[in-house]
Amino acid sequence: MCEGVVLKRVQGPECSAWSQALLADVPLSSEFRLPRPLASSNGDYVVDGWIATEFIPGLSSLRHDPSTIVRVGEALSDVLTEANCGDSSVVTQRQDRWARADRYVWSEETVALSTEAAAIAANFRTRMSSDHGTPAVVHGDLSGNVFVDPLGTPVVLDFSPYIRPKRYASAIVVADNLLWHDGNPRSPGSSPTTTMHLPERCCFAWWPSSSVQPDHRTSK
Repeated sequence: MCEGVVLKRVQGPECSAWSQALLADVPLSSEFRLPRPLASSNGDYVVDGWIATEFIPGLSSLRHDPSTIVRVGEALSDVLTEANCGDSSVVTQRQDRWARADRYVWSEETVALSTEAAAIAANFRTRMSSDHGTPAVVHGDLSGNVFVDPLGTPVVLDFSPYIRPKRYASAIVVADNLLWHDGNPRSPGSSPTTTMHLPERCCFAWWPSSSVQPDHRTSK
């Protein structure tokens, strides 16, 4: 970290440039804060594989408050979706293992699984609804990236973009809370996930993410 600036090495320069430009267009909100993306003197958001954002001091994690994370994440999705006027293919076509596992869960890509994992996957698929909901711009990794500043305003860090139903990001928060933080399945943060079997999709993604090989992919 430089003085007042956070530097981050990125793996996907094109997607990172898209994300930074989108975040820069988000208007101020009373519901959350975003670190301001910083461009180079040439106006580029990615320079030699690095991005820069504003440093916000004094943050405290909201990791154990899934209800607040869900509320903030959905408010963020509304604003990002409204601000997104360009081509989102740089997001939907990226090839990192989490993006490919996500596409597998939504039946948009095939992944070779072990016999045991394939059986589990088949069981998950029987529980999933065909209602995918309305696509939106969502942050796919909210659980460890929502904090609160000294004035009590939630701050969202490390935007991981996906084009999925808004409640899918909420379902990931609920699944994370259940899997890693001994959460209550009847907590208020669970309510957005009941209509499209979204928690199953979130848990489902863990198996293919560990099986993805970059040189052996089949996309629809």
